[in-house]
Amino acid sequence: MQNNVLINDGKVQFKDETIERFGEYNDVTQDLTLADVDNDGDQGFLIGNKGTNRVLINDGKGFFKDESAKRLSYRNSPKETREVDVADIDGDGDMDVLYGNVQALYEELFGRTDCS
Repeated sequence: MQNNVLINDGKVQFKDETIERFGEYNDVTQDLTLADVDNDGDQGFLIGNKGTNRVLINDGKGFFKDESAKRLSYRNSPKETREVDVADIDGDGDMDVLYGNVQALYEELFGRTDCS
């Protein structure tokens, strides 16, 4: 399912600019959060999907580039993410990402990956 980006025209009318600004993805998104992922002062998207998660970097003008492969080292093992949060977990002054996943918990508790 395509996520949507609706831009306010200043008169509280929203124009669909999804493809131009966001790209075209057929994801099943469970959660997303905005965060300054690359420390440049603008907000990017951290997207938690049923399949592969994404990191979209803002170019500063509200157009986003998918840098998931570059920034998510575990990208090839999706775990059905249900929650995405950011916090300075390790106290070093930069934001860290927490993806809350369903399958990972199931694997940890039951040692199986088929979830049956």
